[in-house]
Amino acid sequence: MWQPCLPVLRKKKATDLWIATQLNRLPDCDWVHLVFTLPDTLWPVFESNRWLLNDVCRLAVENLLYAARKRGLEPGIFCAIHTYGRRLNWHPHVHVSVTCGGLNKHGHWKKLSFLKDAMRSRWMWNMRQLLLKAWSEGLAMPESLSHITTESQWRSLVLKAGGKYWHVYMSKKTAGGRNTARYLGRYLKKPPIAASRLAHYNGGASLSFRYPGPQNGRNGDGNADTAGAGREAETAHPGEVF
Repeated sequence: MWQPCLPVLRKKKATDLWIATQLNRLPDCDWVHLVFTLPDTLWPVFESNRWLLNDVCRLAVENLLYAARKRGLEPGIFCAIHTYGRRLNWHPHVHVSVTCGGLNKHGHWKKLSFLKDAMRSRWMWNMRQLLLKAWSEGLAMPESLSHITTESQWRSLVLKAGGKYWHVYMSKKTAGGRNTARYLGRYLKKPPIAASRLAHYNGGASLSFRYPGPQNGRNGDGNADTAGAGREAETAHPGEVF
């Protein structure tokens, strides 16, 4: 019989400890939280070439640094890459939290805002350049894209993927370092699937779970192998730039 209480309590304790540690590190100011996504046609490429994931995170951070440094400011940034979606499917995307301000060359704090459309355009351009360059760096083509055999075919795929609009989501501001630490702790320190969403698990190689629908919030049902869930958990690594 499945008894989730102890793992849940351990996870909560670990999350609370992490939040307490971050309270001494995060600037006590307004923060904004963003999600940088990729077209689903490109997801398998990153699954077969996981060495590219570090660059995905790097380009998301550099996007924000570019905007801030144009104004002569150095912001605080916290970045984490998630490789799984709500259905525990392979879905690489980047979560970034950034201060709504930064230090100028004199060490003075100045307010800072970010333009979503400009960030989206830079993200799309930089990611496409990364992928085009990857062709000559030993790119492994996933089975679903095995028909791509030449560089010109690869270039066409990359430049058409997602059309002219790659989604970048931006939340409302979070006030203060304490609220931000709690937000980050709840979201970035979570496992791929919460115990409350598990519908059935008998200790074997598979489990059943519930997930909220993206449109109406109603629960759907899904199944996953436990090894796969573990693999996705291993690639949800947070990092920070302060």
